Formats: sequence, C-alpha cells, structure tokens
Amino acid sequence: MEERKAELHHIPELDGVRGIAILAVLLLHFHAPFQATRPLGLLSDIIARGYTGVDMFFVLSGFLITSILISTRGASNYFRAFYARRSLRIFPLAFFMIALLYWIALPFAHRHGQLPKLPESEQVWYWLFLGNWRQGLGFNDGAELGHFWSLAIEEQFYLMFSVFARFLHARQLAIVSLGLAILSITLRVVASTTGHGEDPAIWRLTFLHLDPIALGALLACSTRFLAWSSRWRWVLIAAGVVGLTLPLPDGLTILAGGIGATGLVALAATRGSGLLRTPLLRSCGKYSYAMYVLQPAWIVAPLAKKLPHSTPLMLGSLILGPLVTYALAVLSWNLLEKHFLRLKKHFAYHYAPQGDNPEDLIIEAAH
Repeated sequence: MEERKAELHHIPELDGVRGIAILAVLLLHFHAPFQATRPLGLLSDIIARGYTGVDMFFVLSGFLITSILISTRGASNYFRAFYARRSLRIFPLAFFMIALLYWIALPFAHRHGQLPKLPESEQVWYWLFLGNWRQGLGFNDGAELGHFWSLAIEEQFYLMFSVFARFLHARQLAIVSLGLAILSITLRVVASTTGHGEDPAIWRLTFLHLDPIALGALLACSTRFLAWSSRWRWVLIAAGVVGLTLPLPDGLTILAGGIGATGLVALAATRGSGLLRTPLLRSCGKYSYAMYVLQPAWIVAPLAKKLPHSTPLMLGSLILGPLVTYALAVLSWNLLEKHFLRLKKHFAYHYAPQGDNPEDLIIEAAH
C-alpha cells in the first residue's frame, strides 16, 4: 500500500475565526460572575453573547473535518487513521484536564473546605465524552468542566458522520448534512413550544445542537452552498448579529449564531477579510483548543462571591483571565500537545498503488 498525502492548503483566515471564537468564549466566562449587575452596561450585554463563539467553533470544525473526511475516504485504513489522528489531537489534553481536576485540584480544595463535593462516579461521563448528556438532563455537577459539553457533541458527531462520509457521495452527504440541521432546528422548536425553550437540554443534548456543525459540513460537501454562502456572507453575518441582539428563545439564538458563523467561515474560506489575518487573532486561533480546555474561569466565581463586586476585580478578571489562559495554552502546546501530534506520522492514510488520488478538497485543519 502507498502512503500518500493530499496537499493541505493552509488558510490563515480560518485561524482568525478560531481566534474570534475563543476570545468571545473567554470574555463570556470571565465576565459571567459579574453579569447580573451589568457593570459595563451595553458592553456587558455584548460580552454576554459570547456563547456564539461555540457555534463558530462548530461551523468551522464541521467545515474542516468534513473536508478531511471527504478527501481521505478512499484510504484503505480510513477509519483507523481518522480516529487515531483525531484522538491524538483531542484526548491527551482533555484527559490531562479531567485527571488534574478530579484527582488533584478537587481533593486539594476539599481538604481546605473549598468547592462542593462531587460524586466520584461523575467523572466517568467526562472520560467517555458524554458529559453533555449528564448536563443536558439536569445533572450538572461538574461545573468546573461544564465547558466540555461542546467537545462531547463534536466527538459524538464525528463518530457518526465519519461513517456517512465514507460511504456516501458528496451530494448524498450534503443531503444528510442539511437533514441533520433541519432535524436539530425542528427538535428545538418543538422543545420551545412545549415550554422547554430555556432548558439546559436545548444547548447540551447532541441532537438539539447539531445544526451549526451540520452547516459547516454542508459548506465542505456542497460547492454550491459554499459559493452561495460566500456570495451572501455579509448578509448571513448581519443576520446572525441581529438575531443575537433580539430576545429570542435559546433554540432560535443557536440558529442565529450558526447562520452568522456560516457567513464568517465562508468569508474566511474565500480569504475575504484582512482582519482575520491579524497576528493576534491567528495566534489565539493556533492555541484555541488548549485555551478552551484549560480556561480557569471557574476559579473566578468563588472569588467573586467572597470579594465585593468592584470594577477593578471585574476588569482584572476580563484582562488577566484571557492572558493567563493564553500562557497556559502556550505551555500546553510546547510541553504536551505538539509531542502527541508528531505521532500522527504513524497513522498516515494508505492508498492502493493504482487507487484514486485523495480528492483535492482538503483544507488545513486541526486533525
């Protein structure tokens, strides 16, 4: 068997999208303990919309990973290589964080009378990347790993979608992607009409939050949809922004975030914005996974309860929080992540000597 690589086309603007997404999420989390008093007025309201950063990640990930899946489906070791390479990217840091919290940080805090006691069995949900279901069903004990719900949704989606990508043609895959998006939106509308519009399940349960990832996948497997989204990118972005400013139920807020993110990713994919190439955004984008996983925002809430809600404390959280998170991410990259990523060379995709070349659809991704 041959080991061949499709040429990867690095698009710097996609790093910029990651940078915007992670900064939005971090500002949201570090501002959350102070949000009730709206200390910054309108700016506080804008920061509170930072949850849409997760939908940016979803659309971007759906676009990039689906591009990888489509372009490598001719490999004889398609499933083995994909799952191994994906695991090397996601699992080491995630497992490190779970072990650090449950085996070291929480026992230490409990000995000093800090943080609530959590059942030992709870951590199993996070080791299995099923924490979103525990949270969505109302058992949100692990607040310190509450942000892992989005990682769980992504991994569950790709476990399923990689099978579709292997056996379906691009047109069929586009239909499946569109169908998943419509199904997810419909389920949320039904949940809203039955009085569950603000329920945590709207955000956490996998099949209720698939449309942003599915829209990203649709961008990858339908050149027509990508071209249309690129042409109307500013309209999509504007629609998303307007939707996020309206008092919509969570179900429609997710849709608004997904629509805006689709326009933003289409803008990046066609290299239509110099802003997305700025060094700050690209650097945050490079380390965005570690910044998301390692964010110590959960430490701020107990401090905010014990100390007066002062402007210096809040500004310190908003400024120092992301800076500390960035520093931790750089350390994580150099001490842990890049060493595991080097192991990907042992899981190259294999192709028959006379087999088809990988489709020239791959765009650089964190895969």
